[in-house]
Amino acid sequence: MGDLAIYELLRSDGSIVVNKCLVHAIGLTEAVVYSELVSRYLYFQNKSELTSDGYFYNTVADLESGTGISEWEQRKAIKKLVSLELIDVVVKGVPPKRHFRLSDDMSVLFELLKKGRAVMNRRKFFRAGEQSPDMVVRKREELIAAFKKSIGVEDDIDLSPELVKQIDIEIAQGIVGGWEDKFRYG
Repeated sequence: MGDLAIYELLRSDGSIVVNKCLVHAIGLTEAVVYSELVSRYLYFQNKSELTSDGYFYNTVADLESGTGISEWEQRKAIKKLVSLELIDVVVKGVPPKRHFRLSDDMSVLFELLKKGRAVMNRRKFFRAGEQSPDMVVRKREELIAAFKKSIGVEDDIDLSPELVKQIDIEIAQGIVGGWEDKFRYG
């Protein structure tokens, strides 16, 4: 396929890196705004220009220039990011400018990434054509049988509806087991 240099040029200049798990957890616009704010935070941190309490400024025009996201969409995204406790925003200075601080609580971000991964796994598992309904039923039956075996219950005894519901939830969320441990421990 022709000259790939144009693709490298697109990737190397003016790109916004957005985490897919974060997109699935909080939405595309919010993830783009957050990613751009992280980029700005790192810029100001590297120049030692964060305020003493960790804030940096980013105007509406700067954020729109960096993301293409309008003022109205920025306000909606920022409101959601604040409600998720990923950022804090204050207006200060003369002329007044928006100042942002990224949350120090990484557990909030980790939980959102985990949630996004679960959404991605669910979508991948149930994507049309990839998993037949028979495969889902078989997986469910395998999990129920394994659970019964693990607690020493005979196979012909029915589980309570609550336990079966929990297994169904694990099927919907899990399918790719151990992801959380790999994420936390490397």
